[in-house]
Amino acid sequence: PIHALVNSSQLATWLSMMGHAFERVHVFEPRLSDALRPFLDAVATTPRKRRILVYGRPTEDRNCFPILRRGLQIWASKYPEFSNWEVLSAGTAHPPVPLAEGRKMQSVGKMSLEDYARTLCETAVGISLMASPHPSYPPLEMAHFGLRTLTNGFAHKDLSNAHDNILNLPDARPETLAEALADACRAFEADPAAAPRGQSRMADYLSTDPGYPFMPALVRDLAPFL
Repeated sequence: PIHALVNSSQLATWLSMMGHAFERVHVFEPRLSDALRPFLDAVATTPRKRRILVYGRPTEDRNCFPILRRGLQIWASKYPEFSNWEVLSAGTAHPPVPLAEGRKMQSVGKMSLEDYARTLCETAVGISLMASPHPSYPPLEMAHFGLRTLTNGFAHKDLSNAHDNILNLPDARPETLAEALADACRAFEADPAAAPRGQSRMADYLSTDPGYPFMPALVRDLAPFL
């Protein structure tokens, strides 16, 4: 008798597709962290830098760091017109990654949520890859903070329906990532204020409600075992 608590309808769908069955399934959707929420007012007013923020975790296979690294190297080599763009990696600390012509991706490691929010408000483009049916929080945060955000699909998962600012890559090849990144940089150059105007398509992502409507029933069901 398993009561499954599943973080996102995408993950719940995948578990069902894989044939996993539980006595009961309770689904809760991602919500914006309360620590990030106070910074939303700065999204439309903070000047954006020509900066690419990536979710870089070399030790976590599911975050596809080799694809990310190679895609950035192709982008830096193939599109020298963006040589004045900074590339910053947040997530797990790692040595600088050579790109092209002496340029490097610099790592800031794990940031406080406050520093992360300020960095989001100042950044033009975000990249967050995730080889998992879970939607992952960074691409949702990036998009809602006004970054043109590149991410990948997985099985049925497609985050382009979550926010105007999210591009779901058609495949996870480094060449595809490099081309999409160049397009995102061009779009920012053409209209720096466009992405901060982007709209969320997640009805409750910005809600202050904790989003656990099943909690009373869960407490009732577990009471006999406590």
